[in-house]
Amino acid sequence: MILDEAYADFGEDTFLVEASSSDRLLVLRTFSIFYGLAGLRIGFAVGPTAIVDEVEKSRGPHKVNRLAERAAVAVLEDSSGWVDRVRTETLENRERLSEELCSRGLQPLPSQANFLLVPVEPASAVAISRALQDHGVAVRPFPRLAGFGDTLRITIGPWNLMERFLRALDKLFESESTGSA
Repeated sequence: MILDEAYADFGEDTFLVEASSSDRLLVLRTFSIFYGLAGLRIGFAVGPTAIVDEVEKSRGPHKVNRLAERAAVAVLEDSSGWVDRVRTETLENRERLSEELCSRGLQPLPSQANFLLVPVEPASAVAISRALQDHGVAVRPFPRLAGFGDTLRITIGPWNLMERFLRALDKLFESESTGSA
């Protein structure tokens, strides 16, 4: 079994320990999301030697470049507290944004990632996303998400950006209630 833990740094659960002692579980982690190293294409896997060896055979000649390796080591060795501050801020802002959305009558789904999924009226995710773009805010629409219908994916950022999103959302709701665009 292969388990992608790309967002595990924002949650409470991980299977890294289980993977290290399993003979059938391979856990994949990335430096792209939590550490902001997406362009460097670096991550790691934890699992049984036999499976790791098979994966290694399929990787080809282009492994990790020196810049990516140094960047990954730097964030792992960070002693400034930056990693802890980013995690704490993200978790606090995720909770705070969820509460703000609930106060506006929306019901964000429980999240252990750096984003919230928010169900919206059928056939409105794309329209809301476009309207928010007109206010300088980008969210990702997921029309007809299996089991949830239309949803918006709202990435958690610094609180000033979350406030900007909320102001744009309020303007959108206000224009809907008055019938103007």
